[in-house]
Amino acid sequence: MATKITDCGKLTCRGSVARLRECCTGGSRRHRTGRGPHHGWWIICLAALIFMSLGCGRREQETVLDPLDLFADHQTSAARHHPYDFVELELGNFDVAILIPDSVDQYRVEFHASAIVPKSTAEKLQVRLDEYKTRIRDMILVSAQNLAPVNITDPHQAWLKSEVVGNINKMLKTRDIRDVVFSKYNFERR
Repeated sequence: MATKITDCGKLTCRGSVARLRECCTGGSRRHRTGRGPHHGWWIICLAALIFMSLGCGRREQETVLDPLDLFADHQTSAARHHPYDFVELELGNFDVAILIPDSVDQYRVEFHASAIVPKSTAEKLQVRLDEYKTRIRDMILVSAQNLAPVNITDPHQAWLKSEVVGNINKMLKTRDIRDVVFSKYNFERR
């Protein structure tokens, strides 16, 4: 190993005689070819990108969808209101007046509500529903009074169902009430 200070006095070179010659002649080969000191990093980044895109060597399995399998899964998960596993619990009859914004008219909505619950928890829930009967009735009336005119004419009453189911489950601290059905639903504008 030799140490030599170059003619310009700016660089100190350590290493073999070949390196000393490079240093003294105006720089290393790397500097003379125009490649910077980080020339090798782009190769490493390129290799990393290639390896990341290829993964760990596993081949992706092709997804094949069999229509019969999809239908079979749908049938097993569609037993939301199975007639033998669920029962209806009465919530009562309701008669609500809903004011129409920017009008003197109002809607009068009448309906009968029942909760759909699993048969296994029906007795326990009936006791809880009787205990909270007044609060549940008030909550259903307030939810019905907050119906927008667009939701009043909805044949499925999706907005009102979601409000009532969510609020009753929250009130009873349970998730057993699966749905609410309305029968004798009638509305008229006065």
